[in-house]
Amino acid sequence: MGVPEEEQAIVYIQAELVKIGIQMDIQKLSLAAHSEKLAKHQLPFTYNFWIPYVPDPVYHLYWNFRTAETGCCNYLSYSNSEMDRIIDQGLVELDSEVRKSLVERAQDILIEDPPQIAIYHPTWNLAMQSAIAGYYYWPDTLLRFEYMKPVK
Repeated sequence: MGVPEEEQAIVYIQAELVKIGIQMDIQKLSLAAHSEKLAKHQLPFTYNFWIPYVPDPVYHLYWNFRTAETGCCNYLSYSNSEMDRIIDQGLVELDSEVRKSLVERAQDILIEDPPQIAIYHPTWNLAMQSAIAGYYYWPDTLLRFEYMKPVK
C-alpha cells in the first residue's frame, strides 16, 4: 500500500464494520503483490479504485462486471448471465435509446445484486507554477502533458 489516505480509509472501514459485527483483518500488500492477487482474483474483499478511461457506461460495465475468472478487471469474479447479455448487446448497439435502456437495466441489476460497494473517490490536488499553462481537468483524472506549455 503505502498511500496514507488509503491506509486511513481502510482503518476507518474496519472500525465501521466492527459496529455491525464484522471482524476484518487488514493485510498490507505491496503494490506488486496486490496487483498479482487482483489479477488472479484472490482477493474476495479488497480496497481498490477504478478509473474509466473512456466515458462510456458499457465500457465500464464490460471491464468490471462481465464474467471473468482471471485477469483485468472483474476482480471479484462477478457473474450474472443477464448482465453479460446486456454488456454484449451494449457493446454493439448503435441505437442510443436502446443502449440507454440496456444501461439502465444493468444499473438495476447492480442495485439488486451488488458485487461491490463504491465508498468514495479520492481527490487529487495539483500544484503548478504560474509559468505553466494548458492544464485541463479530465474526468479520468489522468494528466495530459501534451497540452501543457510554458507561459510566454
